[in-house]
Amino acid sequence: MSIEYLQPVSSFQEAIQSIERLKDSTVTLGVEIKHLNLIPKEELPYPYFYWKSRSSKTIYQAWGIAETFKNLDSCPQTKVPRFASFRFSDSTQGSTWANFPMQLIWTPRWCLEQGEKDILYFSPCSISERATAEYLPSELNDAPTQDQWIQNIIEAQSCFASTNLQKIVLARQSKRHSLDAESLFSELRVLQKNCYHFLLSPNQNESFFGVSPERLLKIEGTKLQTEAVAGTRATSVDNIENAHLSDALFHSKKDQNEHGIVIQYITERLVPFCSEINIKPMQLLSLHHVQHLQTPILADLKEDVSLTELLAELHPTPAVCGLPKDKAMEKISHLEDFDRGFYAGTIGIITDQTIDFTVSIRSALWKNGELLVWAGAGIVPQSDPIQEWVELNNKSKQFFERSEP
Repeated sequence: MSIEYLQPVSSFQEAIQSIERLKDSTVTLGVEIKHLNLIPKEELPYPYFYWKSRSSKTIYQAWGIAETFKNLDSCPQTKVPRFASFRFSDSTQGSTWANFPMQLIWTPRWCLEQGEKDILYFSPCSISERATAEYLPSELNDAPTQDQWIQNIIEAQSCFASTNLQKIVLARQSKRHSLDAESLFSELRVLQKNCYHFLLSPNQNESFFGVSPERLLKIEGTKLQTEAVAGTRATSVDNIENAHLSDALFHSKKDQNEHGIVIQYITERLVPFCSEINIKPMQLLSLHHVQHLQTPILADLKEDVSLTELLAELHPTPAVCGLPKDKAMEKISHLEDFDRGFYAGTIGIITDQTIDFTVSIRSALWKNGELLVWAGAGIVPQSDPIQEWVELNNKSKQFFERSEP
């Protein structure tokens, strides 16, 4: 994709006006904005998308769709960023996600890149395909209750002895009232600076957003980075108490087992795609409300690797699904009476330099004044249902403390 750069302008409005005069061009137009001011979102098309990677300060805001792609292998890496989002599974249990496609891989119509320079890109529209999906109507409910949660774990644990299931991640969906998504998302970005930040709005009444700590994969050239994130404790403002919590996490057989399952899964899935795999020492990932066990994994990709196949192998990992994947997915579908949608799916960016995807956890869906929040917990034979319920509360706390009563 070729880019024609226009003369720098002093404001966002001037950038739009400059591009508008030439937007019938067959190439992508780019213009540097010297003084970024308030963006008139009402003048730009949906969907709206916000993205910041965990390891970068560059922020992207995108509007509209210029082109879509069938899969990641058909999506070229160019200077103009492309974005991609995938659901947790192909389940369609309800109408909650009716306005969100099963997957979307797209070039935005407009894209603002806020980095060392602020640049607005405009891509000519050449949509080749539109993502579609069928949905079934249902009511929105909080699920499960604590009693149901305990029963779900008991049923899941019965499978460990009678089947080959080793781990399953069960989730809870909670509904709260909230006046708007953007102010909550803004507060969360400040609270969780070192996370991935993402927001996808198909229209003015719905937004899926989150601040995820977990990288699914990052590719730069032939170098791949991924990680195992599993095992959780709360954090405390009291340093002594927090040290006890961290020590308990590091020495917990249950959490070490859960974490080891994720490491084993990821490394086994990488073998067909990589010539060398390096598992780094386990460390602590400390966030505002919780802390996790984290093990970075680095690898060298073989030649001509299919990104579509690689992503399908890695996602969903046992950190959000379970092991074996098929058995865990089947049990999740049986025990959870809601559609996860993009929760625990994956979302990311594709540029000429980087492919970077996060697991879309610590996320919520705002819809017409209602906020749906999801949190999951990894269940293994040693899991205690009440402690896992507390873990759900700790993971969701950042949303609950800021939602309207």
